[in-house]
Amino acid sequence: MSEGTSRLALLAGAGLTVDAGLPASVDLANKLRERLLDMSQSSEGGAAAAEMQERAKHWLALFNFLNGGVRFQEGVLNRDPGASVNIEQIAVAALELQGRMTSPLAAYAAGWHRRIEQLEEGRPELLSSFVNFMYSRLDEWLTLSDPKTASYLRGLGGLCLDGAGLDIFTLNYDLSIEKA
Repeated sequence: MSEGTSRLALLAGAGLTVDAGLPASVDLANKLRERLLDMSQSSEGGAAAAEMQERAKHWLALFNFLNGGVRFQEGVLNRDPGASVNIEQIAVAALELQGRMTSPLAAYAAGWHRRIEQLEEGRPELLSSFVNFMYSRLDEWLTLSDPKTASYLRGLGGLCLDGAGLDIFTLNYDLSIEKA
C-alpha cells in the first residue's frame, strides 16, 4: 500500500443481517431444537422415516445435554445460567466432545460425563452425525431467499471515501454482505 492510502476497518456484529430476515445465533439454536423435536415426533411411515425419527430422538437428547452443559458452565463461571444459549455454543461443545479423546488434555481427565457415554453407546457416530446435521440446517437457514432483502448492506460501500479501502470483519454466519 502506498503512503497516503488509508483503509477503514469495520467490525459487524451478527445482528447486522437480522433485518434481512435471517435469524440471530440464539434463534438458530432454538430453530435447531424445534427441528429436532419435530423430527423426533414425526408420524411419517416407512423404515427410513422410522430410522430418521430414532436418530432425531438421539440428536435431541444430545442437544439437551449440550444445552444443559453450556448453562452449567455459565453458572460455574458466575454468569447467568438462565441466559439463552446460541448455536455457536452448541456447535463448539459438540465439536470439543467429538474430539475429546484426541485432546492433549484427555490424559488428565478422570472420565467424561456418564451421560455422553450413554448417548454414544452403540452410536459412535452420534456427535459427528449431529454436527453434520446442524451444519446442513445452518446452510438452509442462513441462505437469503431473496438477496434484495439485504440491499441495505450495499451502503457499506459508501464508507470508502476518497479511494480509501474498506476491510469488513463480520461475526455473521451468512453471506449477506457478499450478496449485497
